[in-house]
Amino acid sequence: MRQPRIRLICPVSLDQSTLRAAASGLKHFERAGVLCESVKVSEEVIKGVKAGPFLLRAVDNTKGIRVTETNFKITLGELLSLHRKDIFGIGITNAPLVQLVNDVDERRVGVSMFNRGALVSLARINIELSGEERENAIKIAIAHEIGHIFRKSSEEHCKTTNCTMQGVDNFTDFVRRLVKPASEFCNSCSEAINVTISSLMHYA
Repeated sequence: MRQPRIRLICPVSLDQSTLRAAASGLKHFERAGVLCESVKVSEEVIKGVKAGPFLLRAVDNTKGIRVTETNFKITLGELLSLHRKDIFGIGITNAPLVQLVNDVDERRVGVSMFNRGALVSLARINIELSGEERENAIKIAIAHEIGHIFRKSSEEHCKTTNCTMQGVDNFTDFVRRLVKPASEFCNSCSEAINVTISSLMHYA
């Protein structure tokens, strides 16, 4: 049996209070049996990380990142790599994330892909929130995107009120529906996440 691993990959300049807030978003997954670690970005730490090259570029980016559905997909380089790619990476970036949705550019707090990886942007969180509310937003954004890595469901998002896996329309909606109520995973999402984690342990 092999524990699934999540590696939180942070900018070198990230301060300790922000790192603690981000790491708190890993707690649910630690309790479920996932080995979690937090590291500062480097070429060395992305070895073994799924979609590592994309996360390396994204975490170091300061200008802006256009995200597409291909960012986390398996590349030929990954298939040919001598390093086993079995670590789930979640990157933190200070750059804004932009995604084209219905021909309109939308700013995103985070992006992710099931069984691959995730990326969270602090751009709007740092500008619009402060204090405890900011720290809670970082925690929930991390937990939500990692939830997508492990939560396999026919519905992309949960419809349960105050569940961390609820979908949101924009940043204001994110704060209103997830941050202010201090959302947690509902029983159904927790079970779906735990099933995936358990299957990964037995598969490994």
